[in-house]
Amino acid sequence: MDVMRSHPDRKLVDHLNGVKKRSLEKFYSLDLSWKELFGYGKDVLEKFILLVSESHDIGKGTVYFQDYLNGEKVNKSLRNHALFSAVAFFHRSKELPEKLRLFGFEIVRKHHGRFDDFLESDPNKDVLKKQFESLPFDLLEVYNLVDMDLSDTIEELRKTKSKFALLGEKSLSDYFLIHLFMSILVSSDREDVVFKDETLPPLPSYEKEKILAYRERLGKKNQIDRLRWEFQEEVLRFQPERGKIYSITAPTGIGKTLGNLLFASHFADDDTIVIYALPFINIIEQTVEKIREMFETDDPFFVLPFHHLSNPEYSSKYEEVEDLLINLWHSRVVVTTFVSLLESIITLRKIPFFYKLPKAVLILDEVQAIPHEYWSAVEKTIRFLSKMGTTVVLSTATKPSLLKDAQEVVFDKKIYFSRLNRTILKIEREMSFEEYKQFIKDTLKDGKRTLIITNTIKEAEEIYDTVEGIGKVCFLSSRVIPKHRMEIVSKINEYDICVTTQVVEAGVDISFERVIRDIAPVDSIVQAAGRCNRHFETKKGEVIVAPVKDKRNVLFSSYVYGRFLTDTAKKILENYETLEESEFFELVERFFDHVNRFGNPDAKKIGEALEILNFAKIGQFSLITPEPTVPFVVLVDEESERVFEEFQKFFDKKRTRESFSILKKLFRELSPYIVSARVKKDAVYPETIAGMVVIPRNVLDNWYHPIKGLRVEGSGEVIVI
Repeated sequence: MDVMRSHPDRKLVDHLNGVKKRSLEKFYSLDLSWKELFGYGKDVLEKFILLVSESHDIGKGTVYFQDYLNGEKVNKSLRNHALFSAVAFFHRSKELPEKLRLFGFEIVRKHHGRFDDFLESDPNKDVLKKQFESLPFDLLEVYNLVDMDLSDTIEELRKTKSKFALLGEKSLSDYFLIHLFMSILVSSDREDVVFKDETLPPLPSYEKEKILAYRERLGKKNQIDRLRWEFQEEVLRFQPERGKIYSITAPTGIGKTLGNLLFASHFADDDTIVIYALPFINIIEQTVEKIREMFETDDPFFVLPFHHLSNPEYSSKYEEVEDLLINLWHSRVVVTTFVSLLESIITLRKIPFFYKLPKAVLILDEVQAIPHEYWSAVEKTIRFLSKMGTTVVLSTATKPSLLKDAQEVVFDKKIYFSRLNRTILKIEREMSFEEYKQFIKDTLKDGKRTLIITNTIKEAEEIYDTVEGIGKVCFLSSRVIPKHRMEIVSKINEYDICVTTQVVEAGVDISFERVIRDIAPVDSIVQAAGRCNRHFETKKGEVIVAPVKDKRNVLFSSYVYGRFLTDTAKKILENYETLEESEFFELVERFFDHVNRFGNPDAKKIGEALEILNFAKIGQFSLITPEPTVPFVVLVDEESERVFEEFQKFFDKKRTRESFSILKKLFRELSPYIVSARVKKDAVYPETIAGMVVIPRNVLDNWYHPIKGLRVEGSGEVIVI
C-alpha cells in the first residue's frame, strides 16, 4: 500500500489523510446550527465528512489506476476511480442515515464531474468487480473493505436510491448540504494536490482605516460630497449582525461603493471574506481599481477580480498555482459578476469556494439587474445563505420587490432622493425609428453634451451615423473590444456626444448634461438618469425617454427585456409627462409592485427545482439567455499579436497540467481583445483556434471598424450586451 500513488508526486495514503485533515479543519471552522439547518447533528455530519474525504480516492488503489499513472495505456472505465470510491463510501457508511449515504455516494462519484445524472446512473458491475479484485489486501484492511460483498452493496445501493426517489423527503436544505460538503471535499482535494502538507498563504487584513483615509483624501469640496459623507456616516453608525439580510437603498452618485465597503468593515476579521457582486463585467475593473486605490494594494490575495476575462497578477512564487488560488476565491475581497456568482451557487457544477460563504459578507450591487423570472430561486438561495451565516447587502438605487423584508441600513432613504434632485425626466410619445433619429438631431441643436443609450447594437450604429459630425462623437457597444471601450470611457469627458448600448447604465462613473434613452424597464431608465448631471455640474440635467419601434412595428426594448417588462414600463410612464429625480423612488416602487403582482418570479421553475433536487433543471439556470455566438480575437496591436503567438504555441503542444494553466493565463491576457457575435452557419472566416475566430492585423480593415467594432455579415439585428 505504501507504494501506491494518488498523483505522480503524492502517495495515496498521504493524499487521503491530507484531504481528510483539511476537510475536518474546514468542517470544525464552521459554527453552524447543523441540526436546525440540515436535520442532522454535528457528530453525524462530522462522521459523514470524515468518510467522504477518506473514501474519495480509494479507487486509485486499483492496479489499473496505478498502471495508468506509470504511463501505461489502460481502458478508461477501468482506470476511472470515482465510481468505485463512491461504492466504497456507501459500504463504509452503514451507520449513517440513508439520505446521507446517498448524498455521500454522489459527492464522491461526482467530485471530478457534475450532478447531471444525480442518483440516476447504474454502476457497471463487471468493471467494479475487476477493480475490487485488483485492490491490495492491506488497503482493503485499512479502509474496512475486506468484508464488502460487492454484489450485495450494489443491490443495497439500487434499492436505497429507488426508495429515496419515490418516497424520500427532499428539500432546499438538502441542496445546500450537498454543495457545502462537496465544496469542502473538492477544495481540500485540490489544496492537497498542490500544497500537500503546507497551509495556504495568509490573507491581508481588511482595514477600515484605509477606507476612511481614502475618504479624507476625497474631501468635502461641494454639496454632493457633503451629502456623500452624511450617507457614509450613517452606514458607519449602523450596527449590523452576522447572518442577516440588509438593504442600502440610495440614489446613484452618492458613493454607494465606498458605503458598501464601509458596511463590510463591521465584520472585518481573519475569517471573513467580502464578495462584491456586480451586474456587468465592464464595471468590475473599475470597482477593483477603486478598491486597490482605497486599500493601497494590488495584491490579488487582498482583492481578486473573478470572471472569465479577469487576469490577476500573482508574484512569481505563486504563478504555477494561481489557477487554484483563483478558483478557491483565496482572497480577502472577491469582485465578481452576478452571472459568475449566482451561476456558481445555483448550479449542478462543483463550487470549491462554497464553504467560505457562511463567513462572508455578500454585497449585491445594483441588485435590480437580476431578471424577475429568477427572483424566486435567488430569494430562496439568499435566505438560506443568511441562515448559514452569510451577511447579505442589497445595494441599489432602484430596489426591486426582492427580499422585501431586508433591513434598511439608511434610516430615511427618501431624504437622500429628495436632496439629490439633479435631473428632470421627460417622457416623449411613441416614435418610429426614423422619427426618433430626426428627433435626436433636432434635440442636439442646442449643443448640450448628450449621452444616447439604445437597446440594440443595430439601433446604436444607425444613430451614430445620424449624429456623426455634430461635435465630437464616441461609440460604445459589445462589438467594440474591451480594450477600446475602456480607453473611450477613460476620456469620456472629451466627447460632446456618446452613442452607446446599455454598457454604461450601472456603475460607470460618467456624467452628461442630457441623456436620451429608448424606453426600457423603469429601473434601467433610472440607472441611465444616473449618468446625467451626476455631480451637480449644472442646475438641472435633462433625461428624455421615448418608446421606439422598428420597421416591423416592434419596440426595440422588447427584443432585449421582453414584452412584459417593456409594456409594464410603458403603462407606468404613460401617466406622466415629466418627473423630478426626487420622485424616482416612488416611480420604481410602482414599477416593481406591478412586476411582482403580474409577473412570475419562478417562470423558469428553478426555485421549484432547488426544492426537489432536480439538478438537470437547476443546470438550466442562466442569468443571460444563451446565444449561439462565436468569440472573435481581434489582433489590433503588437501586444495582442505577441500574446496570441504565445497562446498558439502552447495550444499546439501536448496538453499537460502546466501548459493548461499557462493557456488559461494567456487567454485572460487576450480577453481585452475578444468580442462575441452571432454568425451565419455557412460563413467563411479567417483562422480559428480553440473555438475562436482570429482576425489578424493584415485583414483588420475587413473585419473591425475603428469606431463601431466588429463587422460580421449576417450576424442578426439584435445583439444584447
